[in-house]
Amino acid sequence: MTKAVIFDHDGILVDSEPLHKIAWKRTFAPMGINVTEDELNANIGKSDQIFTEYIIQTHSLDAHFSDILLLKRRHMRELMENESALFPGVPELVETLASLAMRLGIASSAKRDEIQITFDRFGYEKYFSAVVSADDVQHHKPHPEPYELCCEQLGVAPVDAVAIEDSPAGIESARQAGLYVIAAATSFAPARLAQAHAVITNFKDTAGIVSLIINRPLPH
Repeated sequence: MTKAVIFDHDGILVDSEPLHKIAWKRTFAPMGINVTEDELNANIGKSDQIFTEYIIQTHSLDAHFSDILLLKRRHMRELMENESALFPGVPELVETLASLAMRLGIASSAKRDEIQITFDRFGYEKYFSAVVSADDVQHHKPHPEPYELCCEQLGVAPVDAVAIEDSPAGIESARQAGLYVIAAATSFAPARLAQAHAVITNFKDTAGIVSLIINRPLPH
C-alpha cells in the first residue's frame, strides 16, 4: 500500500533545471570558464558542492570554493524568484494526492531557501509534511540518505513510499533507499531513466499517474 509520495524539487515540482544552467554560466563566465552543456547535464540531480569541486579541479581554478557557491546561489535565487515556472499537471497531481490523504515529502539536492521560494511563489507548502534539502544531509544524491531521511520524517517505511524523480542520480538515490521510483522525462530522455521502475513523459495525465502510484508493485 502506498502511504507517501516523495517528490524531487528541481525538474519535478518546479521547472528549474534550465535556471540552474543559467546560474552556473553566469557564475563562471566572468572567470573565463565556459561550462559545456554536457557538464551541466551530468550535474543534474547532484549537489552544487559536487559541481563546484569538479570545475575547480578540471580548470585548475584559483578561487575559493565558498565564494563560488555563494555567487551561484545568489544568481539562482534571483532566477527562481523571477523566472521559475511549473510543469503543466504538477499542481493538480499534488492536490489530488493530498486529497487522498497521501503523506507528501520532498527529497532534494536544492538548498532549503530555494525550496522556500517555490513554496512562497506557488503555494505548495501546505501540502508537504517533510522537506529534506541539501542543508539537511551529509551525503547527497545518488546516496540514499535524502530519501531515507525523508521517509523517517514522514513516518513511513521506504517500501510504502513512491519517489518521483527526473535524473539518474535521483533514481539511484531513491532505489538504494528502497522506494518505488517513477521518473519523469523532464530533464533527460526516457532512455536515460531506464533504472526507474516506471517512466512518464509529462504530468498531464493526473488520473493515470495517481493510478500508477496507488497500484504500483512492490519495488525490486
